[in-house]
Amino acid sequence: MLTMQNEKEKIVFLDFCGTCVPFQSADRFVLFVIANYTTFAIRVRAVLFKVLLKLHLIKRIERWSKHRITSKKLILYQIKGLKENVMEEAAQQYFKQIIKPSLISEIQDEIKQKQKKGYRIVIVSGGYDIYIKYFMKYIGGSIDDVLATPLLFENGKFTGKMGLDCMAENKITYIRRHFNLDDIYSVAYSDALSDTPLFNFSNEAYMITRLPACLRTKKIMTTYYYE
Repeated sequence: MLTMQNEKEKIVFLDFCGTCVPFQSADRFVLFVIANYTTFAIRVRAVLFKVLLKLHLIKRIERWSKHRITSKKLILYQIKGLKENVMEEAAQQYFKQIIKPSLISEIQDEIKQKQKKGYRIVIVSGGYDIYIKYFMKYIGGSIDDVLATPLLFENGKFTGKMGLDCMAENKITYIRRHFNLDDIYSVAYSDALSDTPLFNFSNEAYMITRLPACLRTKKIMTTYYYE
């Protein structure tokens, strides 16, 4: 007789930033674009952002705004107006030059082991889908296996905006949109306690950390360490 786990589709929900690579990738992508694909308008916005940062005005803007404005959104807005094909080229080069050399080997090995056992690998990340899809191709996944924060384009140009930020509780929103929860057996990997909703949601959960775990729960079954 098959067990409940064997009857269901087996899925790994894998965080990206801090888990697959040892840094936060979203803001770093914007800095990469500014450094390598800049325009006059981008340079002007970059200077204005530095001024806001230096004068500590970003937090004040967030307090005054009726709609929450995060620094992540302001950082992203700096590269508004770039053509979609340029953004795609930047994303591909960002993966090749920054992400690929930094991939954590222990996590790659874990992914391969799970794939051999029949698990489907799904990235669930607040990083941007435009470059994470290249990671999925690299490990043998498909673009459909990326649930990440989308960048928004209009008439072939970047609007400077993103869709729903795939962070914290929003990760569960993305998962519910794409999967029938009754049909899956899920295993979660993440480095962040902000992903506690993902841990609680999953059948198994694993904490990825650089330091000994400061939090132990029955749900977080094992802690993986890397230097």
